[in-house]
Amino acid sequence: MNQTSDPTIKDVMEVVEFIRDNAATKDDIKNFATKDDLKNLATKDDLKNFATKDDLQNFATRDDLRNAKDEMIGHIDGFIKLHKDMDTEIAALKSSYQRHEDQISQIVRHLGLQLSAA
Repeated sequence: MNQTSDPTIKDVMEVVEFIRDNAATKDDIKNFATKDDLKNLATKDDLKNFATKDDLQNFATRDDLRNAKDEMIGHIDGFIKLHKDMDTEIAALKSSYQRHEDQISQIVRHLGLQLSAA
């Protein structure tokens, strides 16, 4: 027999020890997915129902939404300013109205007139 091609017991033991030290144990294998676990994954047919890149081209981007939000905020700010301006104008008109009422009352008293409530 040729000694270079015949494995010796020492060679076999080295291989056995290597396998023992490096092979996966039952506990190591428990963390791997089982056939039942793989049944819950999406199939190619399931993926056909999802949107494609082309489908997503029709949707608004973050920039589009940000611009729309900024535009709406600008319009709302304009509306708020208009409302504040109207409140100021109404307060000025009420003051003017009250001043005119007071002046009319003074004139009526000065002239000694009687005004009807109608």
